[in-house]
Amino acid sequence: LHEQWEPFPTTSLALSNLRLWCDIHDCKLVVVANMDDRLPHFLHDLGLAKHFDFIQSSYDCGFEQPTPEMYFNAVYNASVPPSLFGHGKPPPALHCGHLALDDMHGALGAGFA
Repeated sequence: LHEQWEPFPTTSLALSNLRLWCDIHDCKLVVVANMDDRLPHFLHDLGLAKHFDFIQSSYDCGFEQPTPEMYFNAVYNASVPPSLFGHGKPPPALHCGHLALDDMHGALGAGFA
């Protein structure tokens, strides 16, 4: 793999802990990324794909972050009913990212925390 795809030493343990928390709390753990169809293969080769319920790239769904459709597609694939969004309810999804424009604005625009 390309050197840019080297996980931090704590990545596997952190994902194992998140996977356990999600299993206990009936939560889905997914990847949502602006990437082409190589993303699942990279994560598999790095031994990280096993931690996720599914991996969604912008290539696969036809939308890119920060458009809300990218997030709505992930929520749909995670079987979260649309009725759980809005109307003063806390959002049923949490998104972690590293870019303010793509991640924060996109997720907030889709109703995520």
